[in-house]
Amino acid sequence: MFPLNLLSKSQKYAIAQWFETQAMRWYRERHINRTEGQRHLEAQNWREAEKHFAMALGERRHSATRTIELSLGLAKAQRCLHKFSEADQVVHAAVDLAAKQGNRSLQAGALDALVEVQMDRGRFAEAQKTAEENLRLEMGQMKPNQERLALCSRRIAAALAKSGRLNEAAASFQKAIGYADKPLGVDQEYGTEHLEIAGMYAELGMLYRQMGNHTEAQLLLRKALKIHRAVTGIESHEASIDIQNLAASLEQAGDVEGAVKEYERLLSLQQRQVGIVPEDSADAEVRLAALYIKAGRTGPAQELLTHAVSVLDRVQGPRLVAALKTLADLQDLLGRSEKAKQTREQALSVTLKQSSGVSK
Repeated sequence: MFPLNLLSKSQKYAIAQWFETQAMRWYRERHINRTEGQRHLEAQNWREAEKHFAMALGERRHSATRTIELSLGLAKAQRCLHKFSEADQVVHAAVDLAAKQGNRSLQAGALDALVEVQMDRGRFAEAQKTAEENLRLEMGQMKPNQERLALCSRRIAAALAKSGRLNEAAASFQKAIGYADKPLGVDQEYGTEHLEIAGMYAELGMLYRQMGNHTEAQLLLRKALKIHRAVTGIESHEASIDIQNLAASLEQAGDVEGAVKEYERLLSLQQRQVGIVPEDSADAEVRLAALYIKAGRTGPAQELLTHAVSVLDRVQGPRLVAALKTLADLQDLLGRSEKAKQTREQALSVTLKQSSGVSK
């Protein structure tokens, strides 16, 4: 072995640099599939993410923590590819491994992933049972994690809502909000830690809207909107969804003036948003036009519907049918009965074409 004490300082430094480079290369090669899987998952490149996570799992023995981490990444990619059966198998294996390890954090994450798969597969009773088990395990801890309790309760509520048990779902959402609520101190502003509560306000608000309890729905949706505007921005996607649901609730409650105000605000916001889907904006235009018709504002309604139909005509589908029917109603109101007849025939043609495509 060559005696290192005979080397100069610069030679020792060069050797150290070489070893460091080799070590970094070895580390990258050893972990490349894991890091690539995570990168593609964040970029929503589901197929690439699935490939790299599967390769990482098959490369060598991993610690239980790493195996569960890779498995949950693989399952998420498979869910997004609608490979629900494969994702189910992967997640169940992760749940079993986490239970054997006795690591509550790993077990909680694996059970959360299982709930997501069960919800995707329409197995709402199973999803509810899994979320309740996760909640029971967390409640059994010496110091239960409030955020986990909130998440479990929120998942139970979502499963109950999907099963049509709306009153029970609302009660579970209220429990989730109680666990997650983070009161503000003096002069404190909303922060990212409040986004979870904003999401629950929005979900419960939509549930109350579905139940016809528009007073509570609007109260919660306004709370969600306030937090989203403060944290994610006035022109954020989250804020626009809140406004859309608020406008729909006002419309269903018969508050035409209030609904018009919110739909106008929504359209103004969507015009400034980057990456807005034109069809979504056109859908809001149709809803606002229908309210304008009720209020006797036929000119603005005509303008909105003309634009909306031109946009929706590119994609066809039920939203175009709704736009055409609303336009036909306006044409009848304006005394253009022949034009209204032609528009309704066009709507019927779109419906028949869509039915034919589905049957094939």
